[in-house]
Amino acid sequence: MDENDARSGDGDNQGGNSDDDNGDSEKNKTMIRVSLLGKSDIENLISNNSKRISYVDKQVTSKAKLMSDVWIKFKLIQADKITTDFVRCTDCKTVLAYKSSTGTSTLKKHNCPKQISAKIPSSAIVELNNEIVIGLAKDLRPLGTVEGAGFLRLAQALVKFGSIYGNQNVREIIHHRTNLKRTNLPGLTIAKRTEICELLAMAPSKPTFAFTTDMWTDKHSQRSFLSFTVHYVNNEWQRTTHMLAVDEFMEEKKTTANIRKECERILGIYFIQDEVATIVDNSFLITNGGSNMINVFPKRLSCQCHKLNLMVHWMLNDKQINENGQDIPTKKKFRLSEECPKIKGALAGVKKVVRYFKQSSLNSSLSTTLKQDVPTRWNSELIMLKSYLKVAPEVKKKLLDVNNLQMLSQVDDAIVEELILFLTLFADCTNVFSGDKFANFHLIAPWYHTLKSHIAVTPEDSSEFVSLKRQAEVCFAEYCKLDILHYVACMLHPSYKKLKFADPATRISAVATLKQFVEAFPNISDSASSLSPAPGPSQPLSKKCRIALLQDSDDEDNDIDHNEVNKYLSTKISLDEEPDEKFDILEFWRGMKSLPRLQKVARWVLGIPASEASDERVFSATGQTIGPRRTELAGSTLSHLTFIHKNY
Repeated sequence: MDENDARSGDGDNQGGNSDDDNGDSEKNKTMIRVSLLGKSDIENLISNNSKRISYVDKQVTSKAKLMSDVWIKFKLIQADKITTDFVRCTDCKTVLAYKSSTGTSTLKKHNCPKQISAKIPSSAIVELNNEIVIGLAKDLRPLGTVEGAGFLRLAQALVKFGSIYGNQNVREIIHHRTNLKRTNLPGLTIAKRTEICELLAMAPSKPTFAFTTDMWTDKHSQRSFLSFTVHYVNNEWQRTTHMLAVDEFMEEKKTTANIRKECERILGIYFIQDEVATIVDNSFLITNGGSNMINVFPKRLSCQCHKLNLMVHWMLNDKQINENGQDIPTKKKFRLSEECPKIKGALAGVKKVVRYFKQSSLNSSLSTTLKQDVPTRWNSELIMLKSYLKVAPEVKKKLLDVNNLQMLSQVDDAIVEELILFLTLFADCTNVFSGDKFANFHLIAPWYHTLKSHIAVTPEDSSEFVSLKRQAEVCFAEYCKLDILHYVACMLHPSYKKLKFADPATRISAVATLKQFVEAFPNISDSASSLSPAPGPSQPLSKKCRIALLQDSDDEDNDIDHNEVNKYLSTKISLDEEPDEKFDILEFWRGMKSLPRLQKVARWVLGIPASEASDERVFSATGQTIGPRRTELAGSTLSHLTFIHKNY
């Protein structure tokens, strides 16, 4: 799934019902096959008139809100009677990616060629696209450039300019790169920073924000850069993220004090100096577990994606540890090759095959290329296994043709399938935690309890998966620890407010902490006498949500008090149900005007991100900007480019 694909982790497709365990097993295999299908695979199946493909209308229950008009022109695509993450335009037959959790914005932006051709001669469109191809080829740019947001923005600006000022000589209009670097680049940065300053000044949670930060080193020049991002819920109850800076870290030592100094310098760009200390003292900083990051701000939370990645890394540990007379942590005593030789064989065998195919010309001959496991990349083992299983028959045929089939001697495809099923939930959880367009902090506690159940040993597990799950339990206990604030955030979701999955002591502590937060806010007149949900149709909860089993039942009795927390906890709140829609917790709290203090607490807590993935993505873009041919790119230029890339 994409980094913003799910609010509650609902990744289950709608398929046929199973009558027994064998049926469940077959359904799981079918779901794996369907999940491996990409856009090109779907298009190939359609072009070949495959009987695996079918089309269904978007359905909506009587309880749900009215369906968007966009669905008049689109149908959901099913493969093997399981709904995929793709739809098809009924006019031009174009296949588009779609997930219910991300809404219909992509579908609304679809420019149907049939509609365009009615206004513009097809010959003119062909000529324009020929010129685009020639232009890209001249500069040796990939054809995929035309799909990028930057190219589309540039093209649209040129079309608009031409419509106003007519045909012009572009050499007389477009500035030289020196002028772009000296004038336009810093000018755009200053303009956007001014805009962000105004937004932060109006932020309802000020001076309490959430921040994320990370550091990255350019492997070509060994220069270090620090990113700093602010997160909050704005006046329209939307999760808002601004990348404040990605600047070269000029200090020689990356100490806690130096990192704090750099963060305060960046804050000084957006706030008056007297406000900086207050913001640092009152805001949370979400970081990785580096020793130099832990005490940068007085209030610090762990990046949940890093914790999950470490947990999975040690779960699959195969390092030989030298005792040297010291106590060895339990997690390090486990060696995958000794405890789970078949699982290790599958992982090592697939990795070896991928390396072989990449080093030869075979990889490019596959319908879908193999992806290698990268230790620093989240969920990379799963990505590697899925890429192999997707083209396993092709891989075997290619190896047979070169008389090298023995390379797969240790790879059991059944083990690969089982590993994919086991690891997929960790990837889904990571995707939820890494999103920055929706609230996700409140989902940490229920997701971790779901993962805890997922790694529990069952009678159906093979001996190797029993060993793997026991190692997973050891690693989970070390890395996936919950803070009381995670439970408080979870209580803000009306379906988890009673924390039925938590132990009694945790529930009591969470309620007490939430009451302390409410009392900390200034007195606000509460004229409303009842709890009222958000106005208008609410976003329904998913019936098939992965964490739905942890939801509360409102049948239990509560002692009713008159303070806001007890009123919220004791009031029954009805939410609509619809299989493929997601509950918008921010929209829910936007309507909770009868609980003004608790509403303020919700705005603050729900603005905290579950991870520092925003900064990870920033440095992914930064790494693409600096390459072997751009090693001399000035640090200030790189900072401006990255800032504009993220904020415009």
